[in-house]
Amino acid sequence: MIRFLLSFRKATGQKPLRIIFYRDGVSEGQFYQVLLYELDAIQACASLEPNYQPPVTFVVVQKRHHTRLFANNHKDRSSMDKSGNILPGSVSTASMTTLFQVTYSKLY
Repeated sequence: MIRFLLSFRKATGQKPLRIIFYRDGVSEGQFYQVLLYELDAIQACASLEPNYQPPVTFVVVQKRHHTRLFANNHKDRSSMDKSGNILPGSVSTASMTTLFQVTYSKLY
């Protein structure tokens, strides 16, 4: 962490105003362990300058949501790719439904 902070300061002439950590591949059982590791790195900020405490955001990215999105009109192939996935840039509603909240119907 110190190396990154020093590199940033050398390149920009100032300390970072805020720090954002992104971590991927961390299971829920490892959250606390990773947090402790990152906290040690965050405390390294104090070695740059006394009272230097930038706001820190810690984001753990996971893709285990099991959410599947389908086009409104499954017969309109222009709204999906060849595998049946909706196209990039598609927009969904703010409240998603699950199979348990809708009736089952034949898709094709």
